[in-house]
Amino acid sequence: MRRVLVIDDSVEDALLLELAFQEVAPAVEISHALDGQQALQLLQAPHAPDLVLLDLHLPGQQGLDLLNALRAQVGDEVRVVCWSSSASPRELEAIARRENVAYVEKPLRHESMLILVQGWLTSTPYPRRA
Repeated sequence: MRRVLVIDDSVEDALLLELAFQEVAPAVEISHALDGQQALQLLQAPHAPDLVLLDLHLPGQQGLDLLNALRAQVGDEVRVVCWSSSASPRELEAIARRENVAYVEKPLRHESMLILVQGWLTSTPYPRRA
């Protein structure tokens, strides 16, 4: 994994995530978008990210709508992890039906963030659903 795009309106959460990546894998390039429009612009770069971390609750846009727009732009090959401190059952069900998409609850502690980052770096892409 070389490139990660973090889509999150919380600058603090994005910074904690970036610090965790720097600690575990300093060679990974992190980009940060505060909203969906900025994220879709960043996805127009010549090299797609290897992983997108998508906050489900961005101001003015539903995370699942942004996930659909993201997929329309880069396809199903980019791994996406949706995260939130409170996802609805409808959101969790919609994520479970998607290929190459997972959900995690936002960690509250730095140690938990490090464990997540390490897992993302060592895991294989999510299996295709039949």
